Amino acid sequence: MMKHLFRAAAVLIGLLSLTPTLYAQTATTNTTLSSAVADESTTSLVVASATGIDAGGMLYIDREAFDVVSVNSTTIRVKRGAEGTRASAHPTSSYVWAAKKSEKASVFKPPPLYFGTCVRASEAFLPQIDVRTGDVWDCPVGTTVWIPLNQVLTARSVQFDLDNGAGTTIDAEVITHPRPIAITACRIVYDDATAGTVAAGNAKVGITVGGAEVVAATSYENAKTVGSTTAMVIVAGKIAAGTAVLARHTGVAATQAGKAYVECDYVVR
Repeated sequence: MMKHLFRAAAVLIGLLSLTPTLYAQTATTNTTLSSAVADESTTSLVVASATGIDAGGMLYIDREAFDVVSVNSTTIRVKRGAEGTRASAHPTSSYVWAAKKSEKASVFKPPPLYFGTCVRASEAFLPQIDVRTGDVWDCPVGTTVWIPLNQVLTARSVQFDLDNGAGTTIDAEVITHPRPIAITACRIVYDDATAGTVAAGNAKVGITVGGAEVVAATSYENAKTVGSTTAMVIVAGKIAAGTAVLARHTGVAATQAGKAYVECDYVVR
């Protein structure tokens, strides 16, 4: 009996040795800058959290890589422009990706790895960053292909008839994304020329019905041609996962003319 048990155990060990390596998949460390990096020569950064950052590791901020020299609380001394990237200024609250010295090879990888399929359980860290292009890649749950997170994407509302009645409002979904996103720009796009006075109407963008959390009310413009735009100013662009982003249209009297939609650019965080 014991001889059979030992033989079965040996077979099991042999089979396990043929199984591909699976990792305890870990979320790549990220934080934000607590103060701006004013120029290309600053070598001291202050981050919101230094957890997961150590000497010999690497930081990545908006297409610039930083070699970590030392860590003192949340102040990080760095070497600029690592991995052939260009040093540049970075504003407060910029997104910071980080990898410890022992993690760099798993977090910062060359581009050929991201063209094709992926197996989430086979990656030690996700997302991963292609330092040479600045792209951030993930292998999301339920998919088998690499997905870029920080490439600029665009979403738009339905078309609004601007002269649907003075003060008449319409709320329309612009986007609901399963991951956190950052809205980087919004604009009104006219796909029918405006005539008369449409400036009494406006559009805004928020995360509540009629809200303006993302973009404050922006007046429509008179005498706009087809394809022209009105820029909208972002108030707060960071959107939590699964949160609906809504455009609120407020119309003008039916004696006017014009049609438009709201369009927003965003990146997945």
